[in-house]
Amino acid sequence: MIWRKHYRSMYEGSMIGAGAAVFALMGYVISHQEYERGLGCWVVRLNPALLSAVMGEKVDVIQKAIDYLCAPDKNSGSPLEEGRRLVGLGERSMEYRVVNGEKYQEMRDYEERKVQNREAQAKWRAMRKAGSNGGSAPQVTGPTVEPAPLPSGQSIEGFEQFWAAYPKKVARFDAERVFVEFHAKDRMPEILAALEWQVKSADWKKEQGQYIPTPANYLRDGRWNDVKPRPVRNGPNI
Repeated sequence: MIWRKHYRSMYEGSMIGAGAAVFALMGYVISHQEYERGLGCWVVRLNPALLSAVMGEKVDVIQKAIDYLCAPDKNSGSPLEEGRRLVGLGERSMEYRVVNGEKYQEMRDYEERKVQNREAQAKWRAMRKAGSNGGSAPQVTGPTVEPAPLPSGQSIEGFEQFWAAYPKKVARFDAERVFVEFHAKDRMPEILAALEWQVKSADWKKEQGQYIPTPANYLRDGRWNDVKPRPVRNGPNI
């Protein structure tokens, strides 16, 4: 099952008064956005005819809501794209880049980790209590999940070197987990070599670094394996 939480800030920000269709559509965007590696951003497909049936609104109402999310918002808390929530992808009809898609994903991942940790720790407490009382541990259905380790303050071999080289220093705790999980310390020569050219790439430099993936996503997706673009030659055609 795919789900996303709606965020409180969505109901307290500059979209106040925009109408129910706009809020419903924004929730749809958050729940249906997908990361597209080729573009290096989060993308959502919005078909007004389909959304009209899903939301019970007229097609023109849905289209107006899409137009609203694509319009600049000077009161938005985000400085990106003049406050736009969506940006059309040109020739790719009905497809849009979600301007703050990475932020929504990070919030979702954080909330899901909290839920998973709470459930796992509750199971472990129940099992320990049953054992201390001389009874048998309760039967736990589904996969057993150990509580995710909490930050211990201990250094992770190779991580500081990666963190110093990476230009987007966000969600460090998540990055540490992925670094350990994927044994990234064994790939440091390749990672550092890739970062040397990636930090200078046009995609990572444009729009204040908006298209730089989070450190965790960089490691999770193995982005050090990206192919270095060939330099564009400027000169007379022969």
